[in-house]
Amino acid sequence: RLWDISDPTTIRLVSINGETGQAATVAFGPDGRLLATGSSDGTVRLWDISDPTHPRLLGAPLTGDTGQVSMVGFGPDGSLLATGSSDGTVRLWDLSTLQVLRTDAVQVACQRAGRGLDRQEWINYLPDEPYRDTCRTGTP
Repeated sequence: RLWDISDPTTIRLVSINGETGQAATVAFGPDGRLLATGSSDGTVRLWDISDPTHPRLLGAPLTGDTGQVSMVGFGPDGSLLATGSSDGTVRLWDLSTLQVLRTDAVQVACQRAGRGLDRQEWINYLPDEPYRDTCRTGTP
């Protein structure tokens, strides 16, 4: 459901229908016109909410997760979407093509840094994961 919280006397704007599973997480794009929903069925849907009273589903659901999508988040410029799933994967989606860039966040970090993460960086950014050598063969 979308709510207009700028006016406490306003009731909800609309319920969004179209999920086949239960919506588990949502995120607004940086410009406020795009909404991503992650679902218990392992799919992610993108919605045009330029008119919040009439949300419009954009394309087919993004698929690939085998568990509940528990996190969605847009990159600062809105061109990338990160998703996290209960199957233990993190996926990075290119929203211009709706394709997965990488399924392993560590490999994305390696590519961006041009090297592997040292133990301290690992502890800082992935504290719940056991340390492993990354990018041993260079850029993935």
